Amino acid sequence: MLSFSKDKEWSIDYPWFSSKVAGGRVMDTGFIEHNFFTKELCDRGFSVYGVDLDEWDYRWVSDNFNYVKTELCEELPFSNEFFDCIVSPSLIEHLGLGHYGDIIIDEGDSLAVGEFYRVLKPSGVLLVQIPFGSVSRIILNGIGKPFYKTYTDRCIRRLFSKFTIKSKSYAIKNGWWEPANEDEAMKMDYCSGLTPCIVRLEAVK
Repeated sequence: MLSFSKDKEWSIDYPWFSSKVAGGRVMDTGFIEHNFFTKELCDRGFSVYGVDLDEWDYRWVSDNFNYVKTELCEELPFSNEFFDCIVSPSLIEHLGLGHYGDIIIDEGDSLAVGEFYRVLKPSGVLLVQIPFGSVSRIILNGIGKPFYKTYTDRCIRRLFSKFTIKSKSYAIKNGWWEPANEDEAMKMDYCSGLTPCIVRLEAVK
């Protein structure tokens, strides 16, 4: 098991995602930022489709890996019910806002989740990590442009209404990332900077 600095989200996310991935065919979204994990999934025998907006420089090669360059809040180039599992850490909250050069579009997160539902097999699993708080808002970057969204429990119920939430867990950063309970997460409210509170969702089609 890899180890990470406790001030990084992956210190608490990595064990969770690693333990939850299931099935044979996996879509790993925004994979370039965490491609070491993508490679691990390939090494474990999963057939992985790495989907990203950016160009991939093929720093490693695997027979189990396929790279797909595409926008995530448009129709994905996959047939219905193609994947057993979708991995989406720290991604949905940015979609449609243009911060990373993606298209600017209303409800980009909702469009992407709709596509995730379409391409998942029945009983397929969507693994998500997103910012959480007591108030839903768009957080701006250092030059006043939209950076990411925060989600409340109500937002989550709406966004993932077609799914069954199998499990939900929270973490809060107080210098470093630690597990938190729902009551603690519900009290979090922030207007700037990187998120200090996240929720991880295991959603089943």
